[in-house]
Amino acid sequence: MTSRIQAKKLNNGALTFRHFDILTNHKQMKRYKITQTRSRIGRPARQKRTLDALGLTRMNRSVTVNGTPQVEGMINKVKHLLTVEEVTE
Repeated sequence: MTSRIQAKKLNNGALTFRHFDILTNHKQMKRYKITQTRSRIGRPARQKRTLDALGLTRMNRSVTVNGTPQVEGMINKVKHLLTVEEVTE
């Protein structure tokens, strides 16, 4: 459990503080090692931007990314250009 304090300014200039307890999910997130195996030349600009967002700028370069739903969606859109391996650490 994590704590957060929120400050609120009142009309008279005074500050009040609230204390929040935030439940955090400590479940281990998947990690992926992705490698660009096919060229981006001749691909639509949208796919090139997706590769850039994943951190892939050259052929045969690899990056390790967290398996968030957003990243998994990006991998799915350009999967024909990539090799994906799940990393266990």
